[in-house]
This record gives sequence, C-alpha cells and structure tokens, in this order.
Amino acid sequence: MASITVGVEPESVRLQYQFRANGDDWRQVNTPVKLTRTPEHFGGERVWFACPGCEKRCATIYIHGKPACRTCKRLTYGCQVEKPYEQHLRQARKIENIIESRGGVVSHGDIDRKPPTMHWSTFMRLVDRHDYHTEQSLRAALATM
Repeated sequence: MASITVGVEPESVRLQYQFRANGDDWRQVNTPVKLTRTPEHFGGERVWFACPGCEKRCATIYIHGKPACRTCKRLTYGCQVEKPYEQHLRQARKIENIIESRGGVVSHGDIDRKPPTMHWSTFMRLVDRHDYHTEQSLRAALATM
C-alpha cells in the first residue's frame, strides 16, 4: 500500500512518500518541488511545477521513484510506439466516435448516417478522412505480412 503526504509551502510543495521498485526495500522520499507562476490573459495567474530534475515548467510531476517531468522520466505516449496501421486505425476510430457522439450511425466500421446537426461539408470531410485512414491502415497491415 502506498501513501503520499503533500505539504504546501509558500513557493513549493513538499512531497513525502515511500516506494519500492522491483521488490527492493522501501525507500523514503522527502523532497520539495518548486512552484512557478505565469500570468493569465484576463488577470490572475497559473501555478506550475518546476521539475526537480531539469527545472522545466510542467503541469504534471511523476513520482515513481524521484519526482520528475515526462522528459526526465523518459516517458512516451502510447501513440509514439504504435505501428503505422495502428495509428491509422486509431484515427479512423476517432472519427467514428465523433460521428456517433453527435447522433450519427456507424456500424462495422462503415458510416451509415450523418448526424442531424452536422453540416454536410463537415460530414463529407470526416467521411473522406475516415476512408483514407481505413485504407492506409489496411495497406500498412498488409505490408507487415
């Protein structure tokens, strides 16, 4: 079981937690993470973390081990390691979800009906993009065989 304690200080937050990697002994972490601020366009300010590793401004700090940003942790997004056919298939599914969420009908990967509130030009553009990504997905999949 894990727990984290966050202490708020004037220009930082203090993270206190313990973790265990690969079945090793528990290690304690007690570290401050600086906060930086940027002005907002219509007044006020936005608060950011400053990565303890590189001092880069970031919205999220990852705390597996020592706290750091995505860059310092060398984390990737799932789409960065997808095969080409998976990328095109994901884009086609994304378009299907857009059409379905607005009242259109998609069955078995085919777009059957335009959403009632969508302009025809928008619908046709999405259908063309969907067909393109579906075709590219099939071509890329066949190229791997």
